[in-house]
Amino acid sequence: MRSQSLFEVHQLIHSMTPHEKRYFKLFATFTGKKQSNNYTELFDYLNAREKYEEAAFLAFLQAQTYAAHYQSTLYHLMGLLIRSLQSLQTNRSEAGKLRELVGGARILFEKG
Repeated sequence: MRSQSLFEVHQLIHSMTPHEKRYFKLFATFTGKKQSNNYTELFDYLNAREKYEEAAFLAFLQAQTYAAHYQSTLYHLMGLLIRSLQSLQTNRSEAGKLRELVGGARILFEKG
């Protein structure tokens, strides 16, 4: 998979509803086991910016611990955003709930 551009991630974040953004924050902190991590910090920064400005982002990036590997952080943020949106959609639809129940039953059956 190609690396994600900052513009694409910014667009995705600003296309999300407030409910989806809140769900992402809960999902990301649950996944990361910390209240704040690189992904949530980057999410908060991009969410706070109405317009995409790469120069301002580069200035922000220099103060971060993940500056040397921000492309990897951006890639993982995009994956985390997509997984949280998929999880939220699964919880909303009847087919998703049924798939989740069948998956749980399969795991219990395999475990005996």
